[in-house]
Amino acid sequence: MTGEAGAWYGLPGVGLADGRLEVFGVFGDGTIRCTWQNRAGDDNNNWSDWLSLGVLDSPN
Repeated sequence: MTGEAGAWYGLPGVGLADGRLEVFGVFGDGTIRCTWQNRAGDDNNNWSDWLSLGVLDSPN
C-alpha cells in the first residue's frame, strides 16, 4: 500500500470504542501516521486523511 509520502511499512490497526477502525504506519520518510474510518462499518473509502504523529527516532 502507498500513501502521499510513498511506501509505508506495517499495518497495525485497532478497533475504537465506537466501532471505527484506526490504522498506523511508518512512511518512507520516517514519519508515523494514522488514519481512521469516519463512520463505523463504512467500507466505501470514507477514511480520514493521514495524520502525522511525528518522526520515528533512530536508536544510537
